[in-house]
This record gives sequence, structure tokens and C-alpha cells, in this order.
Amino acid sequence: MWELPTEWPRLTHAEAMRRYGSDKPDLRFGMELVDLSESLMETDFAPFTETFANGGEIKCIVAKGKADYSRKQTDELQEL
Repeated sequence: MWELPTEWPRLTHAEAMRRYGSDKPDLRFGMELVDLSESLMETDFAPFTETFANGGEIKCIVAKGKADYSRKQTDELQEL
């Protein structure tokens, strides 16, 4: 039998969107977004410079243990 917690984590809508990119994040996996904007601010990569010019941010999800994945495998993760 599962034991349910007595208190559930609560996030504001803004915090959920900032940290997970969703207003209904699945917190079981800890896949929080990482903001790379400051590190990439000086890049010449056109899609990033355009994003910054429009006031956007560059974020990623860290997929631990997947550094050796092929392009096909990362594309499959993206679809998932």
C-alpha cells in the first residue's frame, strides 16, 4: 500500500512556468529547466541572438546519464 504525503508541494503559476515550463509539472522526475541565457548571451549563433533580441531566454533540461546518446536517441527523447 502506498503512503501519501500529508502536504503537497505548492508552486505559483509563475514559478511553475519558470522552473518547469508547464503549469502542471510532473515533479516526480526533478526535470527542472536550467537557464543558459547568461552563459550564451555573447554567442553568434543566430537563433540564440534572435531569441535574446526579442527578450527571450534559452533554457534546457538536463538528462543525466544520456551524454552518450546518439542524435536519433535524443530526437526520441524530444518526442517523448
